Formats: sequence, structure tokens, C-alpha cells
Amino acid sequence: MSPILKRDVAETVRQARRLAAAAGLSNYNEHEYELNCAGTSRPPNTGGDEGWEWDERNSTDKSERRASASSISHGITSPVVPLTATKPDIPARSDSDANREAWNSQDRHDRHERLAAAHPFARPSASFENERDSIEMAEIAEEGRLLGGDDLEKGGLGKWADLRGLLFSSTPSLLFALVGLVFCGQLLEHCARWRVFRRVDELFILVPMIGNLKGNLEMCLSARLGTSATLGELDTRRVRRSLVTANLTLLGLQALLISSLAAVLSFLLGLMTTHRLGDVPSDGTAPGTVADPSIDDPWREGYTRPGPAQLVMVLATGMAAAGLSALVLGSFMCALVVLCRWVNVDPDNITPPIAACLGDLLTLFLLALAGTVLVGAMDTPVPLVSVIIMGIAALWFTHRVMRDTWVKDIARGSWLPLIGAMLISSGTGMVLESGVGKYRGFALLAISMTGLTGAIGAIHANRLSTQLHRRLHPGSGSMDHTPHSVAGRLQAAYDGLTPTQSIVVLFALSFPCQAAFVVFVNATGWIDVHLGWVGWVAYALATAFSLLCAQFFTLFCWHRNLDPDSYTLPIHSAIVDFVGQLLLVVAYEIARRLGRDVMATSTR
Repeated sequence: MSPILKRDVAETVRQARRLAAAAGLSNYNEHEYELNCAGTSRPPNTGGDEGWEWDERNSTDKSERRASASSISHGITSPVVPLTATKPDIPARSDSDANREAWNSQDRHDRHERLAAAHPFARPSASFENERDSIEMAEIAEEGRLLGGDDLEKGGLGKWADLRGLLFSSTPSLLFALVGLVFCGQLLEHCARWRVFRRVDELFILVPMIGNLKGNLEMCLSARLGTSATLGELDTRRVRRSLVTANLTLLGLQALLISSLAAVLSFLLGLMTTHRLGDVPSDGTAPGTVADPSIDDPWREGYTRPGPAQLVMVLATGMAAAGLSALVLGSFMCALVVLCRWVNVDPDNITPPIAACLGDLLTLFLLALAGTVLVGAMDTPVPLVSVIIMGIAALWFTHRVMRDTWVKDIARGSWLPLIGAMLISSGTGMVLESGVGKYRGFALLAISMTGLTGAIGAIHANRLSTQLHRRLHPGSGSMDHTPHSVAGRLQAAYDGLTPTQSIVVLFALSFPCQAAFVVFVNATGWIDVHLGWVGWVAYALATAFSLLCAQFFTLFCWHRNLDPDSYTLPIHSAIVDFVGQLLLVVAYEIARRLGRDVMATSTR
């Protein structure tokens, strides 16, 4: 059983015993189920010399282990302060519990002061509870078990162990993401026939933007929590609860604000496009109704200027879908990261593909569902009231986020990459629109060319960011933090796979996943075009570009003292989508010049 799971079980038992003692059902000893940082039982301190000897031995052992762990931190200049416990000069009192309580209070305060000054993971706190949380979190982060000390004493984590973990963790999540992205495309094709998409076709413009943004938000959330899990910040229940709550609050704020911006942008783009006159059938017998299109009665094309009702409808639908998706998927990703920590699995190998896949799939489903609910009340005040309520919720989220020390700094600087990714995605949509109408099977192949390669690059970015947070920190001014220097020190410091080795492994892993995707779509009959070796070369170039781009952006953000968990993934995802689809267009053109039948019927 992992230490975090042991600690959670012990705390649950302690709370149950405390409630039973309060009800008079049993006696309760506060230290009976107390665990140390490694998750093993700590003997109760009775106030005698025997207990102090154990504390001194334990503190000495922990100091030695921390010293050995810190010796592998190449370039980190933060000193390691031994936390040797000395018996304080406390007047003898008859009440041993009061004596122990006084010492514990003073000890926690002194340890907090020393750790806050000596260790980069110890965060200053004003309240007593937060002081205890900071001490527990810093002790866990300093433990050799988390920084590599225990593993190095046993011969190190080892490259083979890291390789096995990467292969066996990433492969199922990548295959799951591919299947999810394929069904996301099928869901979009099915939902396109729903009444809400026919009456308010600005929602078609909103779908790719809000899907990309929601995927980025969930990937950033999983990256931040994955780093926190590796640093030990999720190992205590109290700290974990506050950290998860803060990140979910930030996720809700980002989802509401970014979705409203995307809705306004899609409405403005809708003013410049040709709209389907779908509100009135061609026979004109039933004004205000929507008839299903057919071959005999096709939809007419024309220009209809969207009005205020369409704007409010798009705002209400987009904000509702993004908010509900943030609540459901955000909670799921938090639980997944904690579960990975419980079973000692690296969440960076699992969460990025799942976050990207479920972000698109769930957001599209909720967008269609919310639009279907609201389209019947489009000419009533219901959509406007919904927008006002969600705007008030965004203001409350803003108030909570700006008062929370966990996410306050992240909230101030995480908007630029999200907005930049949204602007890049608009260009990607133009490439996709032109390719779908010109080439056969372009939409399905674009899923693997962009979705799979982007997920592989996100895994590498998450792993590299976690290694940077574990081994280096930008607070040492005497060190060279250029991307080349940082990459070189990581190659020497990490006992698992180095960043270069991770790139090679992920690049090789991508081809079996792509082959499985090609076999699947051919077996189901969803695609009847074969690009041959040209398609594989384009896929290899897209994968290599994704991995190298992930490494460059992560090291560049670290060099600029920007958190890679918040800045790298949105820009990386948008650029990989754009470049991947451009490479796919080039592959189709080369295949056409080689005489392959790849063109759509309408363009022949």
C-alpha cells in the first residue's frame, strides 16, 4: 500500500475513533494512528526519555537521507537544514497531554520557520492550520522517497523501470484517446442534424474553438496536479483538499470566461459568413418551424444577419456547456491524479490524452444538450437569465481565486496562452474546412495527425515539466537557466529516462498506435483512401515536430520563469494541430501527383 493511501486510511480511522470517543463509545488516543512521512506508524510520545530518543534517531535518519537526496540535485543551491529534534526546556507538569501539546505547538512553529527559509517547497502561511499543512507538505517533499533518495539508496529508479512505466501507462491512454476522438467526430456528424445546430448555425463555428479550449484547460489542470502529486503536495488530505478545491475554482472561472469570449468571436465570424435559411421551409407553409433537410427539399443558401437573440443563445449555450464540463471533467481528472498517486503510477503518462479526448467529447455532447434545452425558449428571457446567472458565478469564482494563494498567481498569467491558442485554432479550422471538401477521408486522418501527435507531445511536456520542478528551481540566481543548460543538467541529474530518451521512446510508441487506428477505420469501412508511404512520412514528421516543440516550449517557459504547466500545453496543442493538418494537405497533394485516387468526388 502506498504511503499516501496508508495516511488517508489512518486519518479516516482516527476521525471515526474521535467521533466514537465524543459519543462516549470508546476511549481515544490522538497519537494512536499517527504516521510519519513515509507512511509507517509513529510510536506515541509519552513524554519520557524513550520517546525523545526515538525522535532524535528518526530526525537524524531523516537528515541523513535528505542530505543524500540533495546531493543529486545538480545546481540547486538551497541549503538543507537538518531538522534535529532537541528536547526543550519545558517545566515539568503533571498533565502529560498539556506538556506534549505545548511542545508540539512550538515544534511545529520552529520547523515551519526553518523549512520556509531553507526549502523551496515550504510555503509561508498565516494560519496555524496552514502552517501545519506547509510543514507536512515540505517534510514529504524533502523525503528521499520523493526526491529520489530512497530509490538511489536501492540502486535508483532505473531507466528500465521508467521505460516500463511509460510504455504500459501511455499506450492504453493513447489508444483510448484515439477511439474517443473518432467517436467525437461521429457524434459531431450526428449532432449536426439536431434542430439547434440548424437554427443557430453559429454553434458550428463555436464547436472547434470551445472544444480546443476545454481540452487545453483540462490538460493544464492535470499537468499542475501531476506536478503537485510528484512534489508531495497531494500526500496529506488537508493540503490535497485545499489544492483540488482551488484548482477546480480556477477551472470554473477559466471555462466561463473563455467560453464567453469564444461565443462572441463565433457570433462575429457568423456576421461575415453565409447562413442556411433553415428557420422557414422552402414551401413556406409553416413559418417559424424547422423541417428536416432531404434530397428533394435541400436547404437554401443566403445571408441572414444574426440578431441579439442568436448572440444570447450562443453565449448561454457555450457558457453552460463549458461550466458543466469543467465541473464533471475537472472532478474526474482530479480523482484520476489522486488515484495514480495512490497506486504509485506517474500521472503525467496517463492524464494528457484522456483530458484532451474527454474534453472534446464531453463538451460537444453538453453543447448539443444545452442548446437543445434552450432552443425552444430562444425567444424568451430564459437564455438571458442563464447568462446573467453564469456571469454572477464567474464574479464569485474571481473573488475566490484572487484570495487563494495556490492559484492566484496562475490566474493572473494563464490567459495569454489560452487566447493565443484560440486565435491559432481559427486558422486550423480554415485548413480543415478546405481539406474536408477537397480530399477523401481528410477529417478522419486529421484526427490521428493532430490528436494523437498532440497527445504524445503533451505527455513529453508534462514529464519534462515535472522533472524541472523536481530537480531545478528558478530561484537560484547564480545558475545558468538557458534552455540548453537546463536540458543538459536534466540529462545528468535524472536517474530515469532523460528527456532525449523519452522523445525516442514516445516517437517509437506513436507508430503502433497509428497502425491500430488505420486498421480500425479500415475495418469499420469509415475510410477508403490509402496514402501509402507518403502518409507515414507526414505522420512521422508531425510526431517529431510535436515532441521537439513540446521540449522547446517547456524549456523556454522555464527559462522565462513561467510555469510550463500553464503556458506550454495550450500553445503547443494549437500549433501542432495547425502544422499537422498542413502536413496532411501536403501528403494528399503528393499522393495525387503520384496517381493515387485521393480527391473528393465533387472536385474531380
